[in-house]
Amino acid sequence: MWDLDEEVERARRALEHWNDYPVRADPRRLVLTGQTILVGAGFASNEAKQAFLAGEFASAALVPDEVLRALSRHHGKLAGDALRVTGAERTDATFDTDRGPRELPAWRVYVDGVDGPVLVLDPEIARDAVGPDGIDGITGTDMRARLGADERTLTLEFLGSPPQYTDYPGAVVLESSIAVTVIPVPVELIEGDRLLYGQQRDVTAHLDAPLGARVAIDYRSGGPITVDTAPAPPLAIGLK
Repeated sequence: MWDLDEEVERARRALEHWNDYPVRADPRRLVLTGQTILVGAGFASNEAKQAFLAGEFASAALVPDEVLRALSRHHGKLAGDALRVTGAERTDATFDTDRGPRELPAWRVYVDGVDGPVLVLDPEIARDAVGPDGIDGITGTDMRARLGADERTLTLEFLGSPPQYTDYPGAVVLESSIAVTVIPVPVELIEGDRLLYGQQRDVTAHLDAPLGARVAIDYRSGGPITVDTAPAPPLAIGLK
């Protein structure tokens, strides 16, 4: 049974995870909302995939130790031989942040058994960033938000109950000087049996103050969410 008081208490604890975030830092501290290692085309075999997920790599080229350690962050049981890293070069790549996708310094790494290069966020950038694994083991989230032009209207997109079962007419907003979070409040439309599946839903909330440099977070886990800002309105050009 869903209980608003319990969810509010959970949200308060989630906000506390961010008490040390330097919200007034200039430039703003990078907040990651996605993976720091991107594999594009896939794997040559299931064995190669399992070895990659286990983080087992052997370098046959001049690859920075920090890049190898970043690749080896996974934990698991090795199924087969270690994958051979055959080369690496500096590049830029797109990674998800709490203010949308950003081009960031990265390494393009070539690994036997992996189709195409693996993109690894530059370890120096990753070290200074806050991300899904950056605060108390917080994991990622399926939430996303859109910020209105007034910087106070926040439309939260989330995985919820289908519209034929549940309505989300409003939300509870919790704010601190560092982070904000939105709790969608459900109204059940039917009683009894229903199919158990989630559907993309949204709810609009209004912040007491502009979002500014604050972090929007998932109230359930404390994980940061991506906030897409509204495009600037077109300029009005008068014709003489």
